[in-house]
Amino acid sequence: MICVLRSSAFNDDKLKRKFYDKLKEWKNSENKNCLLVKGARQIGKTYIIDVFAHENYKSYIYINFVLGIIGELCFRIPKKRFLT
Repeated sequence: MICVLRSSAFNDDKLKRKFYDKLKEWKNSENKNCLLVKGARQIGKTYIIDVFAHENYKSYIYINFVLGIIGELCFRIPKKRFLT
């Protein structure tokens, strides 16, 4: 499941509820695919996912692939080496 947030007005409670409901739908689905959330910066994506995780799971792990070396190690594409 991919959740895409296109509105910069994420402070709207209806939009937050809609996103939260999409997360519930993902949690309850039989097909457990990876969850990818994309959207504009600074609109509350991480916050609402954190709230959802606290309310729906006994424990969870938060990994930020953007900051730090984890993302670089997981997604680094090796440089091609050419013989000269």
